[in-house]
Amino acid sequence: MDAKTAMLAIEGSPDAIIVQTDDIIRYANAAAAELFGASSPHDLLGLPFFERIHPDFYTDAQERLEKLRSGDPTYLKVAERLYLQLNGRPVWVETIGQLIEYENQIGTLFYLRKVENRKRLQMVLEQERKLYEKILNSIPVLVARSTLNNYTFYVNEEFTRVLGWKVQDKSQNVFDQCFPNPAYRKTVANYVACDSKEWKLLRVQGENGSIVESRWSNVHLDDDTIISLGIDVREHLQMGKQVQELLQEKEILLREVHHRMKNNLATMTSLLTIQAEMTESPEAAIALLNARNRIQSVTLLYEHLNRTGEVQKVNLADYLPQVSQDIITALDASLSLWLESQVDPLKVSPARASLLGIIVNEIITNAVKYAFPNQKRGNIILSCGLVNSAIVLKVSDNGIGCGDCIVDSPGLGANLISMLTEQLEGTLTIEGTEGTRYTITIPLED
Repeated sequence: MDAKTAMLAIEGSPDAIIVQTDDIIRYANAAAAELFGASSPHDLLGLPFFERIHPDFYTDAQERLEKLRSGDPTYLKVAERLYLQLNGRPVWVETIGQLIEYENQIGTLFYLRKVENRKRLQMVLEQERKLYEKILNSIPVLVARSTLNNYTFYVNEEFTRVLGWKVQDKSQNVFDQCFPNPAYRKTVANYVACDSKEWKLLRVQGENGSIVESRWSNVHLDDDTIISLGIDVREHLQMGKQVQELLQEKEILLREVHHRMKNNLATMTSLLTIQAEMTESPEAAIALLNARNRIQSVTLLYEHLNRTGEVQKVNLADYLPQVSQDIITALDASLSLWLESQVDPLKVSPARASLLGIIVNEIITNAVKYAFPNQKRGNIILSCGLVNSAIVLKVSDNGIGCGDCIVDSPGLGANLISMLTEQLEGTLTIEGTEGTRYTITIPLED
C-alpha cells in the first residue's frame, strides 16, 4: 500500500486515529474530531493529548505508555477507559497505542473506538447481576450453580448458612465436599444429570461433619450450567415423625413452602419494579417489567393457594381469570381492554396452574404490544374446558391478527409459550386471520 492509499484509509477510518508527540496532538482524523466533539480535526491539533483522558485513568495510561517506550509490550493490549470531549463530557472509549516515528520524532499512534452503548449495556447487566444475586441471597432456599461435570462455582448465603461451605478456590469442589462418599456422590451426580424436576431427598454433609437432610431440584440452563435448589427439611422430617398420616405432613410442608414462595415472589416483583423505574435504558426497563409480570402470574397462584387452603389442587375457574385481569390492569393504560372469560371449574396441580398462568401472561402481553396498533379499545377472550379427555385453553383477541403465525418465533415470549406447552406435554396452534387465537391442548393429569 503506497503512502497516498494509506492516508486515504486513515482519513476514512470509522475509528478515531490520533498521533501525539511530547503529549501534543499532531494528527487527528475526522472520526477523532467526531469522538471528541470537535468541529474539525484541526481543532484538536496542538492540544495536550493526556488532558483528554479522564483523571481516574490518567495514571494508568501514563504508566503503560512509559512501559511501551521502554520496550514492554503491555500497552499493546486493548484498554477501556473514559476520555473527555472538548466540552468536558466523559465518553467510554476502547483504545490501543503503538510507537511510531512521526515528522522525525518518536510519538504514539492511538486507535480509539467509542463503546458507550456497550458499556451502558454492561452496566445494566451488572445491575441485573447484582439484583439477581440479591434475590438469591434473600430467599430461604439453598442455591448452587454448577457445570455439567458437577464443579460448583456459586453458592448463595443460605447454602453457606445451612451447610457451612463456601466457594473459595478451584482446588476444592463444594460438590465433592457435600458428598464425600464416592458411591453416593455418583448417585447424586446421576440424579443431577437427568434434569429431573422432582424434589429429591438428599443427605448432604455440612462443613462441621453433620448430615443435613434436604430436598433438591435442578434446572438445566442453556449455557450448560445447572442451578440446584435445596430446602433444608430437617425440621419438617422431625415434625413428620409425630404426624400419624403422611397426607397431613405433606400439607403442612406445602403450606409453608407456598407461604414462603409467595413472600419471596412478592419481594422479587417489588425489586424488579424498582429497578425498572431506576434504569435509564428503556429496553432494560421493558425487560424488567416483562420479568415482573411473569413472576406476578406465579405470585397470584400462591396467593390463591394460601387463600383457599388447598395445597394440592388449583381451581382454574378462580385462577386464570384473575391472572388475565391483573395482567391487563398492569399493562398499557392507554389501551382499554375488555376481558371475556369462560373457564370451567377444572382442578389441576399448582405446578400445572403456574405454567398455564405464565402462558396466559405471555399471550395477553403479546396482544397488548402488537394486536391493537393505533387503537384504544380491544377484546380478549379466555376460555378453558374439558374436550375429549383433554384440557383445552384458548386465548384470542380481535386485533389485527398475525398473518401466517409461526409457533417457533424467535421472541422470548413466543419461546416461553412453546417451551411451557411442551413441558405440559401439550400441543399449540396459532391462528391469525381474524385477530389472533392461541389454542393449547394438554392431557389430563394421572
